Amino acid sequence: VIIEKPTRKSPNRLLGLSPYTSDAKLFGKGMSNHLVVRSGWSDLDTFLTYRASHIFTHHQHYDAGHFTVFKGAPLLVDAAQYNGSVMSARRLNIDIRTLSKNSLLVQQPNEYVQPNFHFAESISDGGQRIVMPTGSAITSVDHWQQLRDKDMHLGATDLMEYSHRPGAYTAISSDLTSAYNSTRYTTSGNLAKVKQVFRHLVYINNIDTLICYDRILSTNSNYQTKWLGHSVNRPIASPLTLHKGTVSDGITRALTNQLLLKNKQSTLRLDILSPRDAITQIVGGERYQHYVETDADDSSLNGRFYAEGFKKRAWYDQGKWRFEFSPLQQKQLTRFVISMQPRIDKEMLPVVALKGNESGATIGSLLVLWPNEQKIWKFNAANETRQIGVFLDKQSSLEIVINGNKLAKTISSKVGFNMIELAIMDNDSVTISQLR
Repeated sequence: VIIEKPTRKSPNRLLGLSPYTSDAKLFGKGMSNHLVVRSGWSDLDTFLTYRASHIFTHHQHYDAGHFTVFKGAPLLVDAAQYNGSVMSARRLNIDIRTLSKNSLLVQQPNEYVQPNFHFAESISDGGQRIVMPTGSAITSVDHWQQLRDKDMHLGATDLMEYSHRPGAYTAISSDLTSAYNSTRYTTSGNLAKVKQVFRHLVYINNIDTLICYDRILSTNSNYQTKWLGHSVNRPIASPLTLHKGTVSDGITRALTNQLLLKNKQSTLRLDILSPRDAITQIVGGERYQHYVETDADDSSLNGRFYAEGFKKRAWYDQGKWRFEFSPLQQKQLTRFVISMQPRIDKEMLPVVALKGNESGATIGSLLVLWPNEQKIWKFNAANETRQIGVFLDKQSSLEIVINGNKLAKTISSKVGFNMIELAIMDNDSVTISQLR
């Protein structure tokens, strides 16, 4: 009998781990909040990571709320690279910043971002506070604790909720407010640009779908909010309008609620469920992957290129393209709800908006709801569903009425994602109310 020794390229070499490992694990709970989720251990299973960390070291990036998606190939990626030069223009002005992550931007025109003398100029990228990008004088854990909520304010995120039901779903909720110049604390004499930034992320196993709900309350309705993602290849959207450079190397925009990312045999479809009226800006290419809008004002695309210090390395994902979702009509409160379906040679589930309700949709057998100002969802079901996923901004009880019949008991729900097992038939009249 000849037993072939497995190599790095052997198929499904991790499959034997399945009986002994969890499909989700949260590392550094309450500190780095590094979440890893797998749909399984074969080569073609979905693999997700998420991070919502405090600030610990000068080599750390400003990536609170950043997540990645891999299925057969990198789909949502980290666009940062590091090639040994701490002071390079590419590292200081793109790689360490929120701009290179899959997170959230809030553009405050001319926000002052020049952390120290190593930065040649102030670059307003719309991202998170940059605290110690080129050196650290933290001497111990106790010293770090002293600086968490005063002086340098190294506290950036708070874990709100984490829940994992094996084989069903994994959900995490993070308060990212302190990572930005906020009403809690600002740097360099800046005005606060946000009052609250919450990110809620859930992976639903049986429909192989990731859903992200973000709540951004800015201090000014004129500050543009952006849901930011990065991909290896140019995102597919239509119809496109060209605003700078060329379609294959420049800046384009599209009025669309759907985007496709393709890499090798793999596809990720993103559906913008909220806001329903959204604009997508796509930036990238050989030259434009280094482009930064330096004044946080997209009305005039007069940014700069920061390629110095950039080198392609095989061990990076080569995130050459970024895409930015924004409300067509910007308001002080922005709710982003994005569903993501990673697939390999398999059809996507239809995403159907609820009839008569702007804060709900069905994805396969899942009915997903997110908050609205009325704190009530009233609709006719678009098709048969077996699960209700409800995102909440505040802990409350839910009262459910189907075809005029109220359920015998109310359902206690927490902040973030809540899963309710409940059958609803096509065209049922449904009312779900939040109770104090």
